[in-house]
Amino acid sequence: MTEEIDACRNHCTVNWEDWRRVTSSVPSVVRDETTPVAIAAGATITRTISVDDTMLDPRTPRTAATDGAGSPNRVSIRSTTSATSAAVLGAVEVRISRAGGVVTLTARNRSASTVYYHGATLIFLSPSPANKPVPSLWSAWNTASQAVYGVQTYEHDVKGWVQDNPSGRALAEALRNAGSFPPPLLQQVEILPDFRIQLGTVVRVIDTTGAQLDTLAWVIGNKVSASSGRITQILTLRGTATNGTPADTGLTPEPPARPGAPPPP
Repeated sequence: MTEEIDACRNHCTVNWEDWRRVTSSVPSVVRDETTPVAIAAGATITRTISVDDTMLDPRTPRTAATDGAGSPNRVSIRSTTSATSAAVLGAVEVRISRAGGVVTLTARNRSASTVYYHGATLIFLSPSPANKPVPSLWSAWNTASQAVYGVQTYEHDVKGWVQDNPSGRALAEALRNAGSFPPPLLQQVEILPDFRIQLGTVVRVIDTTGAQLDTLAWVIGNKVSASSGRITQILTLRGTATNGTPADTGLTPEPPARPGAPPPP
């Protein structure tokens, strides 16, 4: 049974961004102008709209009688191809997704009649260049682990998904708690072949004569081989709990080979 020093992380730092100072500039309006597009009963159409990468994601537009400048963030669904025909409300389900500089608008007709898509007006906000997110850090560490294993650092970049201090602190502490002490690793554990065991299975290891083990462990390696009619199954296991702080009892340090030797050049 061994412990992996690479599995120990006792000083964890989370990179997060403080968005409290960020303000938006004047909203930008992007129109999807098209000739009327028929949406049959139960059918779905997809529209793609190119936008600037600096713009923030738009909200899903609401159905209205018009999609003009006087009615922003709207999608126009009408009963016929005529621009003056009656607006159809509540019949079309609209969804918005964003990937880079492309916005995809999906419209599904839930009614029993054909309706017509006449276009949409979307509102985009852009962060003000004067007030950008403030890069921030939160660190959590375990001094007891560092006293035994040294300082083992881990830095996590959340890529903008954490934008407030309490969330950054909670994430850093969760990483610290999970990695302060390395889990034990058991290799080359030969068992009677049991094909119910798969990767990720939790097994119980009991050894009453050698290592005096009685522990639960995850199966992270599973090798089955056959030779001369004999089937062998060998597992690699990782403990579900740590061993705690190493005791290092009963050890006697070796004396120096050259007392008073000068430091190396």
